[in-house]
Amino acid sequence: MLSTGMLPLCFVTIVTSENLGWHLAMNLNPDDGHVMHYCEGWGQNVAMGTPQTAFSKDFIDKNVRLMPVNYIAIVRHTNRVPSAIKVWKFKEPSKSLLDRFDDTLTNVAASDGSEIFSHIAGTQHPNDPIFSVTGTLIFNKRRDNGVRIVVEGDPPFTWHPSDTFQDRSSGLGVLLAMDTCRTPQDFSAEIWGHDISQFNVFRKDGPSPHRYYVQGSDHGTGGNGLYITYTRVPPYGNYAIYVSNTFLLPLVRSNVVIGQIVTGLLGKFCKFSLE
Repeated sequence: MLSTGMLPLCFVTIVTSENLGWHLAMNLNPDDGHVMHYCEGWGQNVAMGTPQTAFSKDFIDKNVRLMPVNYIAIVRHTNRVPSAIKVWKFKEPSKSLLDRFDDTLTNVAASDGSEIFSHIAGTQHPNDPIFSVTGTLIFNKRRDNGVRIVVEGDPPFTWHPSDTFQDRSSGLGVLLAMDTCRTPQDFSAEIWGHDISQFNVFRKDGPSPHRYYVQGSDHGTGGNGLYITYTRVPPYGNYAIYVSNTFLLPLVRSNVVIGQIVTGLLGKFCKFSLE
């Protein structure tokens, strides 16, 4: 894996100005008043939001998600200013993002190993479910609970000693106590759904309720505290999902980052000094 280290993301000199094929597929804002849980749009051929609010609210580009792609990037950003990027190569080539989120598929090792590019600037949040973990992307993580995007690797997820269910994955697009998106259980998404769960911060302090930490206000009621008490932490930012059919690995030379990833991704957020 290549990394640009701790260079500020918006103060990088780029030696090419071409946009070489990165496309915004989705954006998750865990604090916009809309719950982007496991069954909300991920596996459906739908559009969501508008181009004007693509970086400030939950968003799905229907056409981009139908494109055959080989790479995925997740960008954490606030007000269009990125603070972290990771890129993975898909294990199955030339398959659309919508097909990869097919509701009939579960526990899919989506990436060909760990991320191939990583850049984190500023604060490293130790409980970020995407950027505090190094590892393989898992799509449609399912058992009793559902999580659309999980990073499994180092550090490993550790179970709380009193957790008897052993089913507490953290990631993006979460719905607890679910059956399938086509045949929901009595437990509705209004109770159990949430955008982004924190990494490794599920707690059970006694017989009940379970304490579940989430970013922002986009979560269900948790059974009004009977089964789950949601504890909010301030959002670390929006999480934008980009896809591409091609990817040129970046080169790192002193304070200059050369290559498509910075130009194609960060160029959508930042103004650079182009040479």
